[in-house]
Amino acid sequence: MKNSLNLLLFFSLIYFIYSCASGKVKVAEGKDGAEVCATPIPDCTTYDPTSAEDAAKCAVCSLPKAPATDKLTCEACASGKETKDGKACYTTITDCDEYATDGKCAVCALPKVPASTDGLTCVACPDGKETKDGKVCYTKITDCAEYATDGKCTKCTGKIPKSDGTACEACPDGKETKDGKTCVDKTTSFSSFIKISTFALLYLLNIF
Repeated sequence: MKNSLNLLLFFSLIYFIYSCASGKVKVAEGKDGAEVCATPIPDCTTYDPTSAEDAAKCAVCSLPKAPATDKLTCEACASGKETKDGKACYTTITDCDEYATDGKCAVCALPKVPASTDGLTCVACPDGKETKDGKVCYTKITDCAEYATDGKCTKCTGKIPKSDGTACEACPDGKETKDGKTCVDKTTSFSSFIKISTFALLYLLNIF
């Protein structure tokens, strides 16, 4: 009994040493697994790993806020700026869905892409081209759902890519595609009829 009590006291002490006190949160990993604790920063969702004891720094804030320059608070972006990731505020680019660290647009809302000249605007693809990822325009391939970085088709709608990726083609007779990438044996309506009929027959046999 005494040994059990000593063991309980030992683990309680370890928990006290390695856990944050009431009103504080873990902001970093200390030596030997100990928690670095500090008063929480309102609206902060991820703390900077350089945070120190009682000196928290925020890395990511809940939208639509971002860390202040000193990372000690979360604040709303200034007029004309916005954040998409809660990490930093960037000058607003119309139709931009994702910003690069330099403030240029990395991903635009479809069907646009970042301007190749400076990345500071989102533009429509020229005639004969399209985008599926909001990043790059590719020469349009009819029925293509996804393009590779080299512009070849990797996934089609209702069809599969040709071996060279330059077009989409239908599956041969007796086959179909489920993923737009490969053809598999087609499940015929007749086989489905057989399965349903067998099930119904077994059900009736169990009744009578």
